[in-house]
Amino acid sequence: MGLAICKEEDQEAKKDDPLERKALEDLYKVFDRDRKWDEECGCNDKNKNWGSSKSIKEWKGVEVDRNHHVVGLTRWNNNSHGPDARIPDSIGNLKYLEELDLRNNNITYIPDSIGNLKYLEGLYLYDNKITYFPWDQIASLKNLQRLYIGKGGNDKLQGNADKLGFIDDLQLPSHIEAPPPINYPTKKLDVLGGDTLITGLKQRFQLIT
Repeated sequence: MGLAICKEEDQEAKKDDPLERKALEDLYKVFDRDRKWDEECGCNDKNKNWGSSKSIKEWKGVEVDRNHHVVGLTRWNNNSHGPDARIPDSIGNLKYLEELDLRNNNITYIPDSIGNLKYLEGLYLYDNKITYFPWDQIASLKNLQRLYIGKGGNDKLQGNADKLGFIDDLQLPSHIEAPPPINYPTKKLDVLGGDTLITGLKQRFQLIT
């Protein structure tokens, strides 16, 4: 029975994208330095199956789609007692990622390669120590709807958020000026009532003509 289960797990692991698996392994090397504290507090469950030979869909906090691509990744509070951490460049290989939660990890560096995550909708980075943040690359992520980097920590972060006005839910550190919002009426079509929608379309049509 045990051998059959191992063979089944091996088959599932073979479905993993090798570049995506490598990206997760690189991230684990960064946050695994907090393992001693995990053992002392009995919090080992948050690292369940990470670094193992099991399919990445079995790794705690990893969500995959039906094609085994990583679409969700939650690793918050995994390095809260560890040293400062740099997110590895290979994070950019998680190109199907939609949600990325890395809050409270003593992160100081977000690589430019995060600009490869074209499907990213939610990015949660508050309660860190970020000093390098690729503003221009983040601004290229037009599917991004939620960016939280302003609640706690990140008080040394510098930069210009002017290009991020398209993000619906944007939380910045208090010392960084928020950008003026950029409204895309077509993004609201599914929530507007009929009369409001018709009025809006008429106004847009008049502007065009």
